[in-house]
Amino acid sequence: MPRKGRRRKKSRTHVVEENEQPIAVITRRGKIDNTLKHLLSELRLVLYPNTPLKFKDSSKSSLKDLMRMAKYFTVDYLLYITSTENSSYLKFVKIAHGPTFTFKINSFTLSSDVRSYQKKAAKLQPDFKAPPLLIMNGVEGLTNSLFKGVFPSLDILDLKIERCRRIVLITHENGVYHFRHYFIKTRMAGVTHTLRKLARNEVPNLNKFNSAGEWADTGAASDSEYEDAPGQKVAIKLVELGPRLEMTLHKIEEGVSEGKVLYHAVKSKSLEEEQATEQLIQEKKKLKEERKRIQQENVKQKLLKRRQKLEKLALKKRKLSVNND
Repeated sequence: MPRKGRRRKKSRTHVVEENEQPIAVITRRGKIDNTLKHLLSELRLVLYPNTPLKFKDSSKSSLKDLMRMAKYFTVDYLLYITSTENSSYLKFVKIAHGPTFTFKINSFTLSSDVRSYQKKAAKLQPDFKAPPLLIMNGVEGLTNSLFKGVFPSLDILDLKIERCRRIVLITHENGVYHFRHYFIKTRMAGVTHTLRKLARNEVPNLNKFNSAGEWADTGAASDSEYEDAPGQKVAIKLVELGPRLEMTLHKIEEGVSEGKVLYHAVKSKSLEEEQATEQLIQEKKKLKEERKRIQQENVKQKLLKRRQKLEKLALKKRKLSVNND
C-alpha cells in the first residue's frame, strides 16, 4: 500500500554554529560616472564572499531605502559611493544606529590599470572562498575599529594557511589612507627560478653560460618572498590585484548621516557652536519622540473605536436573534 502522510524529517540534535562574519553591502547614491561604477564592482570583489557581487543599484534609491534593505537582510555595514561636481566620497555606515564615516576619494586606480603594468598579470578571480586578511599600519582610533568591523576577524588557532589567498593593506600616512589589495602566491622555498623552469619541462637557454652549473646558480628568490621556519618551508610572494585607493577622512557623524559631528576635516566649531548644535539635535530628538508618541496614541484610539463598533454590531445581531425567536 502507498505510504500515507508526509515523509518524516529528522530533527537536528546538534548545535549549528552561526557565521559571525560581518556582512557588507556596497552600492551608490545618486549618479556616478562609469569609472566609479567600475571601482564599485571591484570593491565588491575585494570584500567577497561577505558581500553580494550582483546587487541592483539605482540612482533613485534614498538613504532610507538602503537602510530599510540593510535591516531586512541583516547587513552589518553599508558602503556607498557618492559624487559631486568637486569630488567623490566613500561612506561607511554601521547598521543600524551609526556612526557614519565619510572618506574623500583623492585618487584611485582600477585593477585593469594595475595589472597592465605587471609582467605577469594575475587574474582577479571572483570565486575566492575566503575573505581577505586585513593588515593596517598607522591606523588608529575610530577608523581602526571601523576597518576591523568591516573585515572579518581571524582565529589564529583555527587558521589554515591554504585558505589565505588575499591581503588588504591599509596604511595611514600624513593624513592619507592608502588602500592596496594583494594576491598571496605560494611556492616551495629553496627552489630557484631556474629549477622551477626545469620542473615545468621548459628548455633553458645556455648560450650565455659556460656550464649548466653556472646557469643553475642564477635566479635566486626575490626580496618579497618569505620562508616559513618550522616544518615545511613555503615561500610567499605578494602580487598586487588592485584596486588602489588614496583617501582622506572627511567627516565622522554619530548617527546614520546625521547627528553629532565627531570629526570634520574642514569645519571647526567653537564651544558655543557645539553646544548650540547639541541643543538642536536634542530638540529634534524630542520632537521625533513626541510625534511617535502621538502616532501611537492615534493608533490606539482607532483600534478602540473599531473594537467598540464591532461590539455594537455584535449586540445588534444578538437582539435581532432574540426578537426572531
